[in-house]
Formats: sequence, structure tokens, C-alpha cells
Amino acid sequence: MGSRRLGRKRIKSLSSRGVSDTITAGVNAPIVTRQTTMRVGNKIITEISVDLGGGNTETSTATVDQIIGKGSATEACQIAVISLATHGHITFAEIACLEAPTTGQPDIDLVAGANATDDQGATVTGVQKLVEAGGAHSLGSRVGSAASLVNFDTDADVNLYLVTGAGSTAGAYDAGKLLITLEGIASDAVPDHG
Repeated sequence: MGSRRLGRKRIKSLSSRGVSDTITAGVNAPIVTRQTTMRVGNKIITEISVDLGGGNTETSTATVDQIIGKGSATEACQIAVISLATHGHITFAEIACLEAPTTGQPDIDLVAGANATDDQGATVTGVQKLVEAGGAHSLGSRVGSAASLVNFDTDADVNLYLVTGAGSTAGAYDAGKLLITLEGIASDAVPDHG
């Protein structure tokens, strides 16, 4: 049996598609349709596709910084669980709007929290804001934040939540598609000298 060689172009094509990651959203979260992770050198790019009108009765409250999730759900409203080993030290986050959110609150922020047990309509425990929209998401809008975002002082996982960015609109979403992109630096980017 001979070995099969892959050419440089084919390898580049395969690596640029990203690797499907296990969807780590909670059962009461807005519907996550795809989660991918791709390593490029020492950077790790994670993309999370969210469909607010995906049939999970995703609901927002009329209070700022409250969790968007299945109406009246207790716990498991996180859209993803991020780990240092898989996703790296997160240094940039972005929300791109591919379909404008309707009926529910269109001003949506992305936050990191310590627990996977926070309820829809509650505030996130140990919150660290990653993306603050500063207004309603509309088709084609992109809002990012460049900073030292997720602080992995321990090996504990971090839970990502969508929360209301303004306090004016409560309701179940009829539509809304968001692509969340995280950039991380691999934990082994600078190996120990030895």
C-alpha cells in the first residue's frame, strides 16, 4: 500500500475551511448552527453562528445586561463554552450581523461569565464584557473589541452569553442571525525554554 501525498494547495484549502468544533451551547441558549475553530500559526480563530429566530423562543427582557435565551429558562443559556486549551487566550471578539434581529432587543452584547447555570433574564455571574454593540444590530453591521479580553488565570472554562445592550425592547425574536468571531493566542505560542 502506497502513501498518498497532499499538495500544498490542497493542504491550504483544507486548513482554511476551519475544523468543525463541537457545538457547546446550552439547551436553553439561542440556536447555534455552527461552531468552528481553526489554528493559523499561533492564532486560533473561533466562529460561532447564532440564529435568534431559530425556534428556541429566544427572548430578551427590557432590562440592560440580562441574558437572552429560551423564555423563562433556568440555566444552560450560554452560546458557547470556551477553554484555554482549545480556543487560546482570547484577545479580540466581534459580532457581525447577517440578518437584523426583530421583535426582541436588537442591541445585543457579548459577555463572558463564570457559570453555565445563569438563567434567561438574569445577569451573568462574573461578567466580562467582550463586545458592546452600542446600538441596534442591522444587516451588515460589525462591532468588535480589541483588548485583553478573556483572562484565563486558571484552566477554568468561560461561558459566553448574549445579553441585552439596551433596556427598551422585550420579546421573543422573529429573526436575527449573528456571526461571532473570537481571536485567541494559543497557550503554547511561546514554549518554555529548556
